Amino acid sequence: MTSVNRLPHLTWRETGANEVFIDDIKIEKIIFKSDERLKTSKEFIEQFDEEFGVSKEIIELNKEYQNYDEYFEFSGNEEVKREFHLVENQNILNDAQNIFVKEGADATLILDYKSDEEIEAFRNSVIRIKAQKNSKLQIVLVQRLNHKSKSFISMVSELEEDAHVQLVQVEIGSLKSYLNYKAFINGEKAESDIKTAYFVDDERYLDINYLIVHRDRETRSDMLVNGVLKDKAEKRFAGTLDFKRGSTLSEGSEEEFVTMLDPTVKNRAIPILLAREDNIVGLHAASAGRIDKDMLFYITSRGFNQNEAKRIIIESKIKPILDYIDDEKLANEILEEIRERIN
Repeated sequence: MTSVNRLPHLTWRETGANEVFIDDIKIEKIIFKSDERLKTSKEFIEQFDEEFGVSKEIIELNKEYQNYDEYFEFSGNEEVKREFHLVENQNILNDAQNIFVKEGADATLILDYKSDEEIEAFRNSVIRIKAQKNSKLQIVLVQRLNHKSKSFISMVSELEEDAHVQLVQVEIGSLKSYLNYKAFINGEKAESDIKTAYFVDDERYLDINYLIVHRDRETRSDMLVNGVLKDKAEKRFAGTLDFKRGSTLSEGSEEEFVTMLDPTVKNRAIPILLAREDNIVGLHAASAGRIDKDMLFYITSRGFNQNEAKRIIIESKIKPILDYIDDEKLANEILEEIRERIN
């Protein structure tokens, strides 16, 4: 068994919140992409000395079985999209995405992961981001693998002065999915922003662990997570704001709103606030509940049936996150899949 998504600050062991355990993973190395031009410079990777990831074992697995490695270097206003479609005989992906946003650059990167319905896919992504002074990056991660698959994301970002990194994350696939993101806000007035949407149904499991580390003055972070649980789905979310010494006048907030469609779902929310500095603002909130009956009655009284009314309410939770995706076709595809699964 392997421990994954361990909390940065442990609580009582009896709560079962500190970590989750998964079976040891056995995979083989296959060719997914053989274009040598995509290879990453070793020097860029060596700049990251912070520990990050779902677990050390998952990071090592990526190194050993890596079959896709790309390096992005943004210096101006740029938009790039990559689609990863896992199919039979190419159903295992261990990819590394290394992103260098140079001073003053303004970039958008969309990474869309999907698979054929009949295969059992495995995806293990390692994503490194370095944002230089006065740069901006929006990274959109979409995970819509089929319900037989497993997905792991290990992500880290380092932000210099006045840098702004926004993560837009959409999780609507996989039998089991594990996410870990650590953002180190190292420069004065830098900003980290997270917007996440998830829809988990059937007997699927989703595990999210976000850690935002404030290290300099007047830094900002915002974490907004909107999700829906259905059938016998289970979700665990841990969000941590960590204000280090030197982060005076910094502000951070984290919010999660969960709509539970059935009484058989399981929901765990673990908001953590750590402060080692004076004069900071840290806010956290978690809300979970069933669909409001009065709202449901109001919508059905306007001519919609029960399923249509539920769809409207659920879309009102998810769509605000999808609106951050500047790819209308992709956003519509995600929304259409959610609509089908609501019914």
